[in-house]
Amino acid sequence: MLRSTDLSVVCRGQDATSDARIAEALTNQSYLQLSAGVQHVCGLTADFSYWDFGASAPRSSLSAADVAAFEGSIRPSCWGNGVTNARGNDSFLTPAYIGSPGDPVVDVSVGDSFTCTRTRSGRINCDGTFGSNGDYGAYINTKDVTDPSFDNPNGVTFGVVVAGYDHVCGVGTPTGGNAVHCWGSANLGVVQAANIPAGTAFRTEAGALASGNGFSCVLRDDRTPVCWGAFSQFFTPPTPSTTRFSYITAGRFHVCGIRVVDSSTECWGVCEHAECNPPEQLAPRSVGCSALASTGGGAWRTRATTRA
Repeated sequence: MLRSTDLSVVCRGQDATSDARIAEALTNQSYLQLSAGVQHVCGLTADFSYWDFGASAPRSSLSAADVAAFEGSIRPSCWGNGVTNARGNDSFLTPAYIGSPGDPVVDVSVGDSFTCTRTRSGRINCDGTFGSNGDYGAYINTKDVTDPSFDNPNGVTFGVVVAGYDHVCGVGTPTGGNAVHCWGSANLGVVQAANIPAGTAFRTEAGALASGNGFSCVLRDDRTPVCWGAFSQFFTPPTPSTTRFSYITAGRFHVCGIRVVDSSTECWGVCEHAECNPPEQLAPRSVGCSALASTGGGAWRTRATTRA
């Protein structure tokens, strides 16, 4: 999680000493965003001398040159377990920098042993390996993900990209076709074209896409969710396909969202440990939703995500 006062990171878990996701966190550093996965955590850091911590945004007095300097300073920063022996490639801990003047990195999302970053214009890069896993054995089509032209769709710019446990899904920008694309390990059905929702009527803002272990969900233009992949057919409770959500996020085998009608929380999926029963239902508008990354005009907000 991020502290509201200085955007420094606080990590908690079962074993704070041996879990590198906790022990190696740079707690004296500020972050615009966090994403936690099975092996590691990544955040977006920047030059926070340009930042107004009270407003959680760049200082309003910044000149155009200052804004450009701030955006140019944004970099992915990762920590956690290197898994070279088990999965062959730990480049996910040092993802390539793909930002450029006028097109800064605005989003980072991590999976099991890979990291994806996205720029404001929708360019993406994923580093790491869709590797073998102790629970499920070797994945089919295990590949390194090196750049947007290798595994993921050629020439597509993305409005949102989310890493699942063993795959990545994204929704193209209007210039990128507005369609859903997925790539990665193929044995759980989530990346097969026949299973991916067809059409272009999908939302592209943060919180419109969620990916777990062998499934993904996306919000349609009317904010109703659709889920696909092997585990989605076993969801109990099932996907609430007629409920409208302002935000969704996925755990390993379940999804939770904030409902439009009353801002309360609703969850669905494989819920053997009461994870689909939120501890409390909050009053309307007490769960705030806002723009969570740059919208193209330098309007920054911060966020943190995790798959627990």
